[in-house]
Amino acid sequence: MTLNAHCVGETRWTVHREQQKQNIMERIRRRYSDYQFTVEVLAYEVGMSLSQLRERIHFDYGMSPQELIETVRLEEAVRLLFNNVHENLYELCANVGYMNLRTFLDAFKRRTGVTPTRWRSTMDASHDSSGELDRYIELLWTRKRPGENIR
Repeated sequence: MTLNAHCVGETRWTVHREQQKQNIMERIRRRYSDYQFTVEVLAYEVGMSLSQLRERIHFDYGMSPQELIETVRLEEAVRLLFNNVHENLYELCANVGYMNLRTFLDAFKRRTGVTPTRWRSTMDASHDSSGELDRYIELLWTRKRPGENIR
């Protein structure tokens, strides 16, 4: 195999991996609001075994498939809270794919360090709330809590 042929093969593999990554994220973003959307459903929809999906998501995002789905759900919850779309936490919980309010509240607090109600009041009081929104979303993706060094 020539060096050029090797580079072409490597490029194809890189493009394939990037397409897989995009496909996985597109599926999650399209289906996150369905509480029946699970890691098993995701694996089936993207045509991978569970172990392949775990390996792929860990490689791309440094987290488990369940954590990735949770991150997308909580990111949307933070955006909805920021935009005051839902006054009722039960409605918010259902619209971001949680069937159980307690599960949602626990996940939200574990990942952000505050309850959704506290987060909303912090945003209402903030002078630079769009910057705060970006900060919380970054915290979700880095899996750090407020007060921890992001970078």
